[in-house]
Amino acid sequence: MKFLVSVLLLAVLASCNLTKFDRFPGEEQQAFPTAMQGNYQFVLPKGFNMFNKAKPGDTILLQIGADFTSDFMDNNTLRKLDSTYVLSLVNNAHYVLSVKDKTYADYWNCYVLALQKDYLKLYPVTEMQDKKVQKRYFNAHFVALKNETDSVFAYTQKDSAFARYFEREIKPVGGFKFTKLTPGKLPVKK
Repeated sequence: MKFLVSVLLLAVLASCNLTKFDRFPGEEQQAFPTAMQGNYQFVLPKGFNMFNKAKPGDTILLQIGADFTSDFMDNNTLRKLDSTYVLSLVNNAHYVLSVKDKTYADYWNCYVLALQKDYLKLYPVTEMQDKKVQKRYFNAHFVALKNETDSVFAYTQKDSAFARYFEREIKPVGGFKFTKLTPGKLPVKK
């Protein structure tokens, strides 16, 4: 049985470690491009299981307005662009939605948004299994966890390096393809 989730891309990505950057990339934008605004859906593929909450065939909805998206942390609210939720444009080519990391408030998690004719591709910028890959593009340093026994890598971000890293390492792996819905028509909950 299908159910609708008002987006929680973070829930979809809960099993992934998002890369932590020292700043958001590119030039801050005050609004999403008009062509990007609208309602989108992503149908979870076969073999996908998210902690027994979402199953293959379930639909995730994403709403993008002029200065907001569906909230990444709360299914029932919208999140406006602000100092902790930033849309930016990198090298006049890539729109990036950057969100302050919940655990490490000094660092950012990034999602590249690529608009196509009838869909939006969302690429979470996640940690590579082989840390050497990211170190080719960014300077890395350790950040201690609050328990002071564990640590994670954080990266010094440069726009040109971010664009190259996306094109060479993230984009070829693939992202989440959200199909654009006809204006005014949302899927019916079954």
